[in-house]
Amino acid sequence: MKFYFILFIHISLLCCNQTMSDYVFEHSFNNTDFPKSVYNLKIIKSQNHKFNYNINWVPTRNLVINTNFINNITNDNKVCYGFNFGLLFSQNLYSVLIGMGTNNLKFDQQFNKLQWLNYFINSQFNIYQWFNINLGLSYYNNNQFSFFAIAFHLNKNIHENLNIGLGSDLSISSFINKIYFSISYSL
Repeated sequence: MKFYFILFIHISLLCCNQTMSDYVFEHSFNNTDFPKSVYNLKIIKSQNHKFNYNINWVPTRNLVINTNFINNITNDNKVCYGFNFGLLFSQNLYSVLIGMGTNNLKFDQQFNKLQWLNYFINSQFNIYQWFNINLGLSYYNNNQFSFFAIAFHLNKNIHENLNIGLGSDLSISSFINKIYFSISYSL
């Protein structure tokens, strides 16, 4: 089983448009939050001067629905948005979220229109009720590229409904990373 997984990773690295996958990586965040309430609003600011706005909705105890919208601070009219859903498996100090999503980038000057899927598994550990560590593995693909990414996010409640965090995502195919700051509010 391990052999097939390693073979799959190598084939996905060989059969990909590296420029396009790096560009998609800049517009992708593994940011589906572990819910504290029914609604959660989150803003992420990365080093690439992009704001990512997220809304998490938890209609049932185990279903998480997430939408995101990325605003570029450039003069072009590009629009990047995504829709994710996941199943939450939770215990006292440890939670796992498994899901998938679809993302769209439109009106881009370089690629015009891109659409890709992502599959993810995220886990969260609570350390002494002081802060949370979120770890994630994502797989992004369409017919022109595929790559894996690893996510690490450290966050802490600073008020009963307000949470701040610092995170980093790493693309396994090209070993590029991005660092981001997040602030979220639970309703």
